[in-house]
Amino acid sequence: MLVVEYKGAHLASSDDTKEKALIGGLWEKHSKGKGLFLIVLENKNGKNVGDQIKEKICHS
Repeated sequence: MLVVEYKGAHLASSDDTKEKALIGGLWEKHSKGKGLFLIVLENKNGKNVGDQIKEKICHS
């Protein structure tokens, strides 16, 4: 299962986003390889949403 949350650039560093990333990371860790969590931005380090998702799937 892949859970993706899209964030606008103005929300990328908000406290709410940081909390969701922490919770999502914990969920992913405890899913025993059955779950992936990702917060995506329109453009992150030169990668579009599709590329961010592909990278998450391929490196997990």
